[in-house]
Amino acid sequence: MVIERADKIVNLCEIKYSQTPYSIDKDEYQKLLNRREAFSKETGLRHSPWITMIASEGLSQGMYSDIAQGVVTKDELFA
Repeated sequence: MVIERADKIVNLCEIKYSQTPYSIDKDEYQKLLNRREAFSKETGLRHSPWITMIASEGLSQGMYSDIAQGVVTKDELFA
């Protein structure tokens, strides 16, 4: 999902479901980088869009979790 905000920030939302906090491994990290680069190249966006994770139970902190500039949980989504 792509959200273009009034402040000119573009959020590329990656939606994941798991029963525990979602963990980004090396392969997933690379996929997210590739998607962000492809989106910027295809749209001509001059800055990198923000990757936002929508994860049912949140995002676990790890070596690759810093790629997400934002995290939204199911509780926040449906509040």
